[in-house]
Amino acid sequence: MKPEHWQLLGECVDHDLNVAPKLLKAVNETSSGFVKSWLFYFAIKGRINGLKRDVNGMRMGEPPTERKEESTWITPEIPDLR
Repeated sequence: MKPEHWQLLGECVDHDLNVAPKLLKAVNETSSGFVKSWLFYFAIKGRINGLKRDVNGMRMGEPPTERKEESTWITPEIPDLR
């Protein structure tokens, strides 16, 4: 992807990360299980903070990770089935 694509994606993810705490608060207020909602809230909150580091680079046009080798997920090895 080009740097402009990363910038756009970074802005979108940043927006989502800013809205997520408000959504979590709304879910927490309507949730009946206090312990479950409390654990869920802090797990998601920690993940949001971790993602913000990657988003800052994306907003500058940098990919979130540098791939040193081609992903086997994107281009899997297909065995010869003959």
